Amino acid sequence: MRQLIYALSLLAVSQTALAIRAIDRDELPLDSLETRQLEEVQVYAQTPLIRESSELWRVPGGVTMITPTVMREFHLHNLTDLTALVPGLYIPDYGSSSNAPIYFRGIGSRSGSAATSLYIDGVPTLTQTLKKDILDAASIRVMSASQSSTYGRNSMAGNIHVRTVSPFEKQGLEVLLRGGSYMTGRGQAIYRTLLSPEWGLTVGGYVQYLGGYYTNQYDGKKSDHSLSGGGTVRSEWRRGPHTLILSANADCVDQGAFPYAPKDPETGKVMAPNINRPGTYKRFSTQERLSYTYAGDEADLHINGGVEYLHGKIHMDQDYSPADVFSVNQREKQLATTLELALKSKRDGRFHWTTGISGFYLHSDHHSPVEIYPDGLQKLVQPQLNRAMAMMAKKGIKMPGKLLADTEMALNNNQSWKKDCGVAAYLEGSIADFVIPRLTLTAGLRVDLEHQGFDYDSDFASKVIMEMNRGGKTMRMPQPIGGRVKDHGSQTFLVALPKLALSYELTDDFNAFITVSRGYKTGGYSDQVMTQTAMQAAFASLMPKPGAKPGRPQAIDPDNLPIVPSDPKAAAYDPEYGINYEVGFRARLFDDRLLLTTTVFDTRITNQQITRFVTTSAGRYVDNAGQSRSTGVEATAAWQIIPSLRASVSYGHANSRFEVWHTKVTKPSGERVEVDLAGNYVPYMPQHTASALLSYHKGLDHKVLRAVHASAEYSGVGPIYRDPENTVREDFYSLLGARAGVQLGLVDVTLWGRNLLNTEYHPFYFSFFGQDLFQKGAPLTFGVDLMIRM
Repeated sequence: MRQLIYALSLLAVSQTALAIRAIDRDELPLDSLETRQLEEVQVYAQTPLIRESSELWRVPGGVTMITPTVMREFHLHNLTDLTALVPGLYIPDYGSSSNAPIYFRGIGSRSGSAATSLYIDGVPTLTQTLKKDILDAASIRVMSASQSSTYGRNSMAGNIHVRTVSPFEKQGLEVLLRGGSYMTGRGQAIYRTLLSPEWGLTVGGYVQYLGGYYTNQYDGKKSDHSLSGGGTVRSEWRRGPHTLILSANADCVDQGAFPYAPKDPETGKVMAPNINRPGTYKRFSTQERLSYTYAGDEADLHINGGVEYLHGKIHMDQDYSPADVFSVNQREKQLATTLELALKSKRDGRFHWTTGISGFYLHSDHHSPVEIYPDGLQKLVQPQLNRAMAMMAKKGIKMPGKLLADTEMALNNNQSWKKDCGVAAYLEGSIADFVIPRLTLTAGLRVDLEHQGFDYDSDFASKVIMEMNRGGKTMRMPQPIGGRVKDHGSQTFLVALPKLALSYELTDDFNAFITVSRGYKTGGYSDQVMTQTAMQAAFASLMPKPGAKPGRPQAIDPDNLPIVPSDPKAAAYDPEYGINYEVGFRARLFDDRLLLTTTVFDTRITNQQITRFVTTSAGRYVDNAGQSRSTGVEATAAWQIIPSLRASVSYGHANSRFEVWHTKVTKPSGERVEVDLAGNYVPYMPQHTASALLSYHKGLDHKVLRAVHASAEYSGVGPIYRDPENTVREDFYSLLGARAGVQLGLVDVTLWGRNLLNTEYHPFYFSFFGQDLFQKGAPLTFGVDLMIRM
C-alpha cells in the first residue's frame, strides 16, 4: 500500500495548498429530490455527446441514465453494482477485483475480449480494471445495443460512460464515513473549489475495508477480506471557447480472493471455503486523462487521450481444496495509451454530422508459474503417463516396467507478451425532416484496423518413476521429463461497422426509433493453451528416439529443456460479429415527471466467443462457438409521483441461444464425443433482470432537522445457465435493500441494509476435475453512513 499512501499524501498537500487560494463562492443548495422535474430528464439535458450526431434525447437506441440519487440509494461505488439497474446488464463479482466481465443483452464472455466498452470523461478504459471504485461520479450513461459504429472495438453490446463532477458545477467539501457489519468500513473525502473564475480543481480520496464474509475452514481465517484505497485529481480550465481538463486516478487493492467451495451433498447449500493455500489479489493501477474542447462557430473540436497502467499479483490455490494439487502465482503488467480526435457540427439546420479518428496501444506482460504438488501429479500427470504407456504398447514398444508420477513438486512456467495496436476512422450524419416532417435519418460508418502480436515461452518439468521388478525386487528409477514451447504469432483485423437508423418525433416529448447496426468484439490469444502444449511436449519426451534401445526414454536436461515446435494459431481466437435490429420509443409525460422507454431487439451473432477449459483442466481458452441469436425486450419507467416521492422500475429479458455449435464433450468413461448444442442457452447470461426503487425525501423548515429521507430497493437476476451444455442452472434470485435517515444541519445520518432477506445466490460457478465449485454472494449486511457537506 506504499504507493497508495504516497499518492494520498500528495493529494492532501495539494488540497491544503490550493484551499488557501480558493476564492469566495455563494452557498449552493444541498442535493435534494424535492423537485417537480424528474432527475433523469435533467441529466439527459446536461449530458453532452461527442461522437453521436444527435442530441442524447434523440439518439435512436436504448439509453439508461444512472442519476446521483440512484447511485446513492443502491450504494453504487463500482461497476458491479450496476447489475440489473440497467435492463439486461449483468456484471457479476467473480471473487476478486482482478476482472469483472460484462454481460449485456445476452452478449459477453467470461474471459477474452469485452463486449461492452467503458469510457470515463470521454476517454476509453482498456486495462482490466473494471472492478474499481467510481469516485466522484456525476452520472453514468449506458447505451445498449451495438455502439461499434461510433465507439469501435468491443462495443457490440453497448457502451458505459462515466461522467465525473466538474468543480464548476459544485464546490465544497464532502466527507463520507461508513461502518457496518462484517467489519465494513469506508472513509471518503472530496474537495472541489474554484481557484479563479476560469480554473477549478477537485481532489479526493477513499479508503475501504471489509473484514470478510466467509471463514476458511482450513485455517479459521476470513477468505475474502479486503483493503483498498485510491485518490483522484481533476484540474479544469475554461476560457472563452476553450476547455481543458486534466485528471488522474490511482487505486490500490489488497484482498483475500477466490472463496470457491462445493455444495453440501445433503443440504444442497454451498459450504464454506476449505483451502490450504488461501488466494490473494493485489493491484496498483493509475489512469491519467486529457480532454480538450474548442467550441467553434461551425463545429466543436474534441481531443481526448489517456494513459493507463496496471500491476497486479494473483496467488491462487487452483484446486480450491485442502489437498495439495497445484497453485499459481501470476504477475501481470498492462500499459495502454489512447488518443481520439472528433469534430461535431453545431449549426442549426436539417443536417448534423460528427467525424473522428482514433488510435490505441496496449501492452500486456503475464508471468504465471504453476507449482504442481504430489496430489496434483496424481491427477494431472498419472493419466498422461497411462495414455503414453498405452500408446507405446499399441506401437509395439515394450516398457521394462510401469511409469509412475513423481512424489515431488513439478513446475510449469508460463510467460506471454501481448501487443495490441489499432487505428480507426468514423463518420456519422443525420438528416432531419427526411421525406416527411419530424422523421430523421441517421447513418454512420466506422472502419477499424487492429494488429495483435503474441509472444510466449512456456515449459513443464517433472520426473517420472520407472517401476521395475528385477529378481523379485521392486526397483524405482527416476527419469526427468520436460518440454518447452516458445514462438511468436500475430494476426490483423480489418472491419467495417455500418449503422442505419430512423427516428420519428410524434411530439417534442415522444420519440420512436428503429436501428440496424453491426458490431464486433476483437479476437485475441488464450495464453493458457500453451500450458497444455508444454505438458504434451514433456510426455512426448518419454517416447524413445529412433534407433534407441526399446523402452529407454529420451535423456532430458531439466535445466536446458528442448524447445519443441508449436503453433501460435492454436491459442488464437477470431473476432465475434453481430448484427443488431432494434425498435423502441422514449417518452416524457406529465410535465417531465414521468419518463418511459421501451426497446425490442434481435441480435444475430457469428463466431460466438465462449470460455472453455483445456483437456487437462489446467487452464482456460476462448473458443469460437459458431452462431447464436439473442432476442428480447427492455423497459424502464421513472416517475416523480409528488415532489418528495420518486419511483423507478426497469426490466430486461434476453433469450440468448446457440443456433450453430458442434463441440466435443467428455463422457464419464473418458470418451470424447461430438455433440450439437444448437438450441441451448448461451452460458453466463441471465434471461431476466429487474430492479425497482422507491425513494422519499422531504425537506423541513427547521434549523437543525433539515430533511428526512427513506428508500427501498429491489433487484433480481436469473435464471442463468453456467455451462454450454446447460447442465448447471442458477435460478432467479431477488435482493432487497433499504435506507432511512435524517439531515441534521451539514450532517446526513443514514441507516442502511442490503440483502435484507439474506438470499443465498452464486455469482460464479465452474467445474474442476468433475467437482462443481461455487462462489456465494454477499449475505445480509447493515450499517450507518455519515455524510458531511460543507
